[in-house]
Amino acid sequence: MLLQPLNAQTLKFPSNYGRRENTDFGARSLFTHLETEKGLQFGVSIFFFTGKVIGIKASGLYIVVADIQKKEYQKFSKIQVSLFSSTTHTVDQLMENYSDNVLERYPKNGLYKVKVEMDDFSISLKFNPLKKPIDIGELAVSDESFNRAYAIPRGKISAQMLYEGEDYKFDGIGIFQHQ
Repeated sequence: MLLQPLNAQTLKFPSNYGRRENTDFGARSLFTHLETEKGLQFGVSIFFFTGKVIGIKASGLYIVVADIQKKEYQKFSKIQVSLFSSTTHTVDQLMENYSDNVLERYPKNGLYKVKVEMDDFSISLKFNPLKKPIDIGELAVSDESFNRAYAIPRGKISAQMLYEGEDYKFDGIGIFQHQ
């Protein structure tokens, strides 16, 4: 048999899984499918990252909003040097602050909150995990380096977004991934 099924490893939330001083790259991604009360549908992907840009420590975010009605998407991004970003980690709690943009996780129930504000776009989002984190394993990032990755395969989303000059309120589902 060429393919053999593997059992996924179920994890507890890591006690501290934020930025690591000796790591060249770290990322947290949130992929969502959102719908308004009027049935308008959007896909929103938010990618927070820390790493080195031309040898300088930097952090930032990259967002893609897919408007399913118009069958088009827009990209938003922001990169900043670490002088303007901060992070706070306590046991079971995460706070990533990228200037005006924040990714936060609360310790009691694992609820994630995202707040992004840009000149022409903003989103405030809550991700409530419905499944436990799953260990994806180690992913190669070079010939000699690996990143540990895990995902929360399903969560309930509630969000408010300013997009193309209009305010939208959403409910939906999402996936959270960390490496």
